[in-house]
Amino acid sequence: MQLPTRAAGPRGCRRSGSSATAAQRAAGRGAGVAALWKRSAHPRRQTAALAVAEASSTLEFGSNTVQGPRPTQEDRLRVEHGLPGGFTYAAVMDGHGGALSVEWLYDELYASVAAAVDPSFLEDGPEQPPSDALGSGTGGGTPAARQLLKGVRWPAQAGRALSEVFRDADRRLLEFIRGEFGTDAMGLSGSTALVALVHPRKALFASLGDCVAVVCRGGTAVKATQQHRVYGIGPDVLEEVERVKSTGAWVIDGRVCNVLAVSRAFGDSEFKGPGLRALLQEGARKGMWTPEFADTHKFSSDPVIVEPDVTEVVFTPEDEFLLMATDGLWDVMQPQEVVNYARKQFKAGKSAQAVAEAVTGIAVKRYTADNVAAIVVDLRSGDKKSSAGASSGGGGGGLFGGLFGGR
Repeated sequence: MQLPTRAAGPRGCRRSGSSATAAQRAAGRGAGVAALWKRSAHPRRQTAALAVAEASSTLEFGSNTVQGPRPTQEDRLRVEHGLPGGFTYAAVMDGHGGALSVEWLYDELYASVAAAVDPSFLEDGPEQPPSDALGSGTGGGTPAARQLLKGVRWPAQAGRALSEVFRDADRRLLEFIRGEFGTDAMGLSGSTALVALVHPRKALFASLGDCVAVVCRGGTAVKATQQHRVYGIGPDVLEEVERVKSTGAWVIDGRVCNVLAVSRAFGDSEFKGPGLRALLQEGARKGMWTPEFADTHKFSSDPVIVEPDVTEVVFTPEDEFLLMATDGLWDVMQPQEVVNYARKQFKAGKSAQAVAEAVTGIAVKRYTADNVAAIVVDLRSGDKKSSAGASSGGGGGGLFGGLFGGR
């Protein structure tokens, strides 16, 4: 069976073209959907510079979103403290095809992750990844896994728990979308997500899509997560392209089936299960491929999956800050360049919040074509607060004594 050719597919990414249509559909689909869209019209800007009295974390968090040149803001972020074991939930999400999925995930993904967190997540994972650490189709011994710098670990227990959370959240999201729109609709909503569980001693990451987390370690950018997309260069891209093609799908102009730039995401029901038939039929109707191709082509499995990469970084005395952001930042700056810029801001005495605002601002100045959401964690703020408490006679046994003493 001959696959569609380059000329058959649209050159634009679905992210930039389907928001208005999806919003119009949502407007007539009931109060619940309308409420989600109404809420999405007011992008959140979160400030999380914590006081010393904040019991759930001794670290200072800053966060910011900017809309960029896009007509709508589909990036979201959330920071929540006080999870079991002293973890803080930090997430950046990048919606596409409208804000329906990302708005649903804003509450539902947080609730599911928070319920799954266990103090045993504080146990360190192995330095060498197990064969299934990087999700379906990519083993831990692959070039993409090896490109992550030394210091990145693969936590087995947390990996299993967070992977199950992501699968369950996607199942419930797809049920919601299909209930509102049906499986025969194209251009429905999806979202990438990067969730971090941050502790003064370590951070766990569950990554789905093209958001990125980096740690500044003595001035070097330690990339803690990989991107799941089918354009660009690098072993991670090649592995995702191979996985997508192994399902019976194709990649043209850096798009899965001529349409979607990311290869792992929440939602996107037309790339999963029963929606694949609707994808083929709608593509034929729009002239993207022939009706004969749509009637006869078979997929062996879903080309777009919801299996996250789950990694962790155990912090060292050299670690200065953690920065996680949506692809609007990484499209215009390399990780080391971002770390250099943020480090300069910290050395100038800026707070984590000010650094988050500066980083998102520089992405706009670099002419990013996307929205940007970023969270910055000052990993040295805990040391500063411990020193301040000791000098004032506060006691508490230092950073870890104060955290674990009452538990």
